[in-house]
Amino acid sequence: MSRSTVRNYVYAGAFPERANILRTKSLLDPYVPYLEQRLAQGCRKANQLWEELKARGFTGSYKLVNRWLAPHREKPGRKHSLREKDLLGLAQEEEAGTTAQQPACSQESNEVEPVALEAPRHLVWLLLKDPDTLDSEQQRSLAFIRQHPDVEMLYDLTQSFVNLMKKRNFEAFDLWLARGERCGIPDVETLAQGLRNDYEAVKTSLVLPYSNGPVEGQINRLKFVKRSMYGRGSFELLRSRILEAA
Repeated sequence: MSRSTVRNYVYAGAFPERANILRTKSLLDPYVPYLEQRLAQGCRKANQLWEELKARGFTGSYKLVNRWLAPHREKPGRKHSLREKDLLGLAQEEEAGTTAQQPACSQESNEVEPVALEAPRHLVWLLLKDPDTLDSEQQRSLAFIRQHPDVEMLYDLTQSFVNLMKKRNFEAFDLWLARGERCGIPDVETLAQGLRNDYEAVKTSLVLPYSNGPVEGQINRLKFVKRSMYGRGSFELLRSRILEAA
């Protein structure tokens, strides 16, 4: 909680009533009957259900389907209540404490076994790193997220971009730019368009050996000095520190 929230609680005199959150309509609502039907048939693979819904006109994301499916999945070794048995379509003869076997989906799927994933800001490094430097856990996570067609395309584009930057291959950059502008991934297309707008600057950085690193280093040093004395020193002191350091 923020400090202002705690202060409001302290001076409220009584515990503030929380506002009721109204459920909004979901893109998944028209497809819930079909999902319940497939669930009763024993299919609990979010990736396959998502693909089936897309064939029926669903425009939502995989996460939306997976979030809906999460409460319906069985957890090994957990006892089921009568309500859960009714929701999951389990036989009434199944006694609590037994692990129910999940029937296989009626349609074939090449889905990789699910793994516990890290936060997106950590997963993004799997797309950037050299595949040979990944450990077994990272390789499993990468294989799992690459099942999504957009992630697979993004991985190919990312690895290509990293390699051409390392090798300073300007010819490969032209090909990558053309692919990025029509890949169908909005963020990548925006990046490609931005690089196209700065085409001459990018070309110069790949062709010529010069770097603005020293300039950026001086800027970083100046900012560090300013922040270390922010609110406690005058401009004259800042000027003296910069000049004396130089």
